[in-house]
Amino acid sequence: MRDYDKMRESLKTGIFGMWRNWAFPLAAIVIATLLGPVTSKPVMPIILFAEVFIIFRLIRRNRKRSSPFCFKIPYIIGVTLLWTGVLMVMFNMMGSIHAVHGWNGQPYNPKMPYFPMLIIGPVLLIVSSWFALSRRKSSFCTDCEARTGKTAERGFMGKIFTQEASYQTWFLVAMSAITVVVQWGYFMLFYININLNNTDRFFFIWIILVIYFLSLIYMAIRYYVLWAYYCEHDPNNANESHGYTRIRFLVICGDKIWLHTPDQTEEIVDAYDLLVDTPVKSTVPFKLSVNVIDAGDYFRTLTGMGPVSIRPLYQSSDLRTVCNIFHFAVFLNDFDEVKKANTTGQWFDLREIQLMHGAKILSPLLEAELDRIHRTVMAWKTYTRDGKRLYAIRHYQPTFRLSDMKNWDVDYNDPIWLFVAMNNEDRRFFKLRKLWRKYVTGLGI
Repeated sequence: MRDYDKMRESLKTGIFGMWRNWAFPLAAIVIATLLGPVTSKPVMPIILFAEVFIIFRLIRRNRKRSSPFCFKIPYIIGVTLLWTGVLMVMFNMMGSIHAVHGWNGQPYNPKMPYFPMLIIGPVLLIVSSWFALSRRKSSFCTDCEARTGKTAERGFMGKIFTQEASYQTWFLVAMSAITVVVQWGYFMLFYININLNNTDRFFFIWIILVIYFLSLIYMAIRYYVLWAYYCEHDPNNANESHGYTRIRFLVICGDKIWLHTPDQTEEIVDAYDLLVDTPVKSTVPFKLSVNVIDAGDYFRTLTGMGPVSIRPLYQSSDLRTVCNIFHFAVFLNDFDEVKKANTTGQWFDLREIQLMHGAKILSPLLEAELDRIHRTVMAWKTYTRDGKRLYAIRHYQPTFRLSDMKNWDVDYNDPIWLFVAMNNEDRRFFKLRKLWRKYVTGLGI
């Protein structure tokens, strides 16, 4: 099988994986909906917790893959079912849901079972809305970025995962909103708290099944079209857009970085050519590794400059589409050394780079590199690997100077420092967050 056929098959697996990761977590809600009317109230939370355990186990297993799928929807459903189970336990302890007594003007009937979607629906609406509005700033997405890199660093499949995760989340918000309006509208206006008749079954069970299967059909069509566009009707996309290695160099001297600003007279290949980026970068056929010696050879070929001090920073990759990026730092002793280079650029300090970031004219890859370096170094200089302060000063902020970067003994490839930056002793409920992530969600471990 030719290389591009292998990559096309891998791309197909990734695209249809989005459909699978939509289908199986929502199936957990359907199962709870079907079991609710025939299950006692004390048992129902146990069923939900069992489903949560299975979903979180699958999420943990996915994190260990060399090319993980996007499990944002399973995580949203897992969190929703977890809190739904907690609410059901609270309602049971309060005396068989006495808190709902009088909501629809009828007395409480202890013999009636749970209608799970009456609780799951509002919780799902809140949780999915939170994730939709927080976009990639949620703890789950930041954890994923710490492990696999930002969208720009994960190649074509990373862009697909980011785009579709956002789309699916908003789709889930719309589905849960419709479900809440329909089911709670019927419950408040028409439901009679005596028995379960055919109309009740339609609104509390069959509507959920119909919405679920319609969503499966819609998502299947969506991802078939996506697969057909990128893998069938455009085979060159699967061949030429994947199977590469990028090598990038951040050239640093003192407290400044050498960057290339776009010129209107230059040839524009894609939109990224209009953004500020490092002038020293190259794309070569796929390589599993690039060591410092190889990086030095590439740097001399690109710039024509003699021996320089090079340090590897980190690697970001997506083995699903067989692409990766190796990030290096080059340290110069004199600003005038770049005058001998074959490429053009200008020196910028951090303040100027911050202004360009605010103006949104930095390339996504450069932003990702600088963000990772800054967060890693600040966490390394402030906390231990388990998130405890190095200094007895709350919210202590150490200095960050590029001139010190050459001497920093920190592994930028180790995601533990990005996890520490997200959760440390300066965050509220640090220990509680740590226990929650370690034993429940598995984030940051």
